[in-house]
Amino acid sequence: EQSQARVSFDLQISKLEDELEEAAELLQATCTTEDRLRAELAGAKQHLQAARARGDVLQTDLNKAMATLKSIDDEQDARDNVAIFSNNTIMPLQSTVAQINHVDNADGSETR
Repeated sequence: EQSQARVSFDLQISKLEDELEEAAELLQATCTTEDRLRAELAGAKQHLQAARARGDVLQTDLNKAMATLKSIDDEQDARDNVAIFSNNTIMPLQSTVAQINHVDNADGSETR
C-alpha cells in the first residue's frame, strides 16, 4: 500500500512538473509577445511622431502658400484699383486735354 501511494505521489509530482513546465513555456511565450508588442508600439510611436512632423511641415508650407495667394490677391486688387482710377480719372483728363488741344488748334495756336 505504501509503494502504491508512493507511485501515486510520484505521478502527481510528475503531472505537476509537466504543468509547471507548460506554464513556464506559456509565460515565456507571453513575455516574448509582450516584448514584440512593446517594440511594435515604440515603432508606431516613432511613425506617429514622423507623421506629425511631416504634418507640421505641410501646415507651414500651406500657410506660406496661403500668404502668397493673399499677397497675389492684394496685388491684383491694387492693380484693379489703379485700372479703375485710370478709367475714372486719367482717361477723362486725357480726353479733356485732347479737347482743349483741339480747340487751341482751331484758334490757330500751338498744341501744348
